[in-house]
Amino acid sequence: MTQQETIPDSIAAGQLPPELGVLYEPELVRFSFDAPGWKILGVLLLLAALLTLYAGIKRYIKNADRRKALRQLKQNDSPMSVFVVLKQVAMQNYGRETTAMLYGKKWLAFLDRTGKDVHFTDLEDEVLKLIYKNQDVSGETSMKLRQNAIKWINTYAR
Repeated sequence: MTQQETIPDSIAAGQLPPELGVLYEPELVRFSFDAPGWKILGVLLLLAALLTLYAGIKRYIKNADRRKALRQLKQNDSPMSVFVVLKQVAMQNYGRETTAMLYGKKWLAFLDRTGKDVHFTDLEDEVLKLIYKNQDVSGETSMKLRQNAIKWINTYAR
């Protein structure tokens, strides 16, 4: 075959030169799940689903104390109860030896240090008046305390 007799690929199947003979096509390959790779994939997907379920249950159980503390915050409206709940959660998770001796500025600094984006020290004056002088705080301060408490409960590091 000379260079002038070459046929472009797009039309080659229909116009084969007679000296090449008949074009033989292979049999169609039937799709089947009988191959061992499908069984391996099925087992791997089942294992992944079980591991995901296990991790979800473990996380749910681990966060039971957080859910309980948030329920307690919702049940009690007083700003003082916020600190009672925070102290209970802190003692449960950080130990009595670490948290029982904390009070005043050290307690607020501990809360700021162990939670993400909480700012109890910004409310230090109002908090100290509330806890140690039993003076009422404004509605805005009470709301900020509650928001910071909820945020701390949701984000404290174990």
